[in-house]
Order: sequence, then C-alpha cells, then structure tokens
Amino acid sequence: KHDSVRQLAEPLLVDSTFRVNAAQGEEWPVNFSFRTGAAGKYWLTLQLFSDTDMNPANNLFSRELLVLESGRSLVLNEIKFLTTSGEPEWVEILNTGSEPLNLFQWGIADEKDTARVDSLAWIYPGQYKVFTASPEIMNFYSVNDTLLIYLKHFPTLNNDGDRVYLMEPGGGWVEQTAYQKSWLEGEEWRLPSLERINPQLDSRLSGSWGPCTAGQGATPGARNSLFTDMKQTSSLTISPDPFSPDGDGIEDVTIIQVRAPVTSGRLRVWIFDVLGRRVRTLTENRFTSAAVSVVWDGRNDHGAVVRMGIYIIYLQILDDRNGILREYKHTVTVAKRLK
Repeated sequence: KHDSVRQLAEPLLVDSTFRVNAAQGEEWPVNFSFRTGAAGKYWLTLQLFSDTDMNPANNLFSRELLVLESGRSLVLNEIKFLTTSGEPEWVEILNTGSEPLNLFQWGIADEKDTARVDSLAWIYPGQYKVFTASPEIMNFYSVNDTLLIYLKHFPTLNNDGDRVYLMEPGGGWVEQTAYQKSWLEGEEWRLPSLERINPQLDSRLSGSWGPCTAGQGATPGARNSLFTDMKQTSSLTISPDPFSPDGDGIEDVTIIQVRAPVTSGRLRVWIFDVLGRRVRTLTENRFTSAAVSVVWDGRNDHGAVVRMGIYIIYLQILDDRNGILREYKHTVTVAKRLK
C-alpha cells in the first residue's frame, strides 16, 4: 500500500519512460529535468518494469520533493523593536512583485539568532506578512490573523540598535537593515514602530526609515503611515474655504492638506490674523510623512472661536536629514453662515 504516492487526479508535470540494459545489482543513472510553475511540494515516483523480475512488489519508489522560493521581491517594511509590557516584537515584510511566493524556509535573523517559517505559507503580490513569536500581538493592534506568521525562536531585537536580516531559503540574506534607536527621530517615548518610507529606498540607509505616525503607533499588516510615493508633487489645499465654526454641524472645520517634496520631516502649522499676530498653533515639531492633513476648528490657542475675517495659514516642513525646508502660506476665510 502506497498512500503517499501521487494520485492520478493530480497534475502531471513529467511522464517519461527510459529503457536500460542493466544486469542484476547494477546501478544505472537516469537523468531528466522539469520546470515547476511555483514553489511547493511535489512527488517523484519511479517504477521499474522487468520481464525477469520475480518480486514486482518492491519496484515502486516515491519521494517528496520540496521546491523553495528564491526571489528579490520580498522586502523588510516595518520593525517593532520597542514594545510595552506583554507586547511581542515583530517584523513586517512586503511582496513588491507580481507573483505569489511561498514563504516556507524564509526567515528573520539578527546577529545571534535565526527563525524560519516551518510550514507552507503564501504571500501574494502587494500583501504584507508579519513575523512574530506570539498571537498576543492581536491584543495591541487590529491585524488580521491570516497575515501573522508565528516563528519559533524569534530573535530578540535590541532596543538601542540591531541588525535585522530577511533570509531566503538558500541561507543568504535578501535585505538587511542595521537600525538605531536614533532613527525614531526622538519619538521613542511613545514606542512607535520603525517604518520604511518606500520599499524602493535602500533598506540600509537611515533616511529610508522613520517612526510610525499612526494613532496605534504601528501599522502591522497594512500600508505604512509614512509611505511616500516616489513620484512626488508639491501642493497645499484648504477646504472648505470659507468655513463657519458656529457649531451647527455644517462646515464647522476646515481641512489643511499638504503634499511636500520630501520623504518625511517635522511639521509646523501656525494661524495668523491679518495683523500678523499668531492666534493658533495647530502643530509644532510633529514628525510626519510627505502627505499630511491638519484640521482647524476656527478656535485660537485659548479655545475661543476667532472673529470673522481672513486668516493666514503658515505651514513648514523640515527634512533635516536631507537638508530640505519647504514653507507654504495660504489664506482662509472664517465666515458666518447665512440663515
């Protein structure tokens, strides 16, 4: 009985017959090749037929062949090395390619330990997967459990800095990053993840990474809060304009949206009246991505609604890592809604 032999209903990749003239006990090499469409488990089955064989029961040989992935479309995308009590560390990867990849025997490593995927798991184009040691991650983030891969002996990531490798099945590394706590730009007090700004940027450079700006402090299984399209444009829009902060639920706030030609930076937004007096600081020295939205509710720094009139919005983004400073000015009108 051969329960493990390939069933006839399964796809047949190779069906070849070889005729050999071999004496009893003689070894005879048989060479053939085949191409698989994807990584996974395959069966190699050999059967010997001989007119003089008196024991045909031992003429069948079958063995499982494991075909591993080896591709360059997987990238390191997010690293959570600063954690709160009970929160597991984790590393997120992204498939930037156009084909699904089998993650069996792919792994995450640091300078001391390596943890590999020990089961078949697929990552599809544009999909994220999160390597971690424990399902406790779901107690801290809203992440689909199908995007989580639990690794035995997950490396312990150092808080001050470490080198993280994305390991392919053959044993070599595909990507690496030697992160430092300083890459969090002074935001380590809130324990954010370290996000890659764009997968096209070199993972080994500090300028390719920054602290997550999302409310949860990390974005496992989802697009990074700092993600920036490499084809950047510069723009500032304010809507609605005018707006009427009178509490009637209609156009009570205005939304200031900016897209700056930087990968990330520190944001400052001030509101001035027509006499040049600063009436409101909306944000000061906030780390952000190139695209950001800020809401003004029409109130000053003391919480009072400002008078009707024209106000000047001053917005500044400083990318000190790359020496880029962008400043924007625009007017907005605070009005009273007509009854």
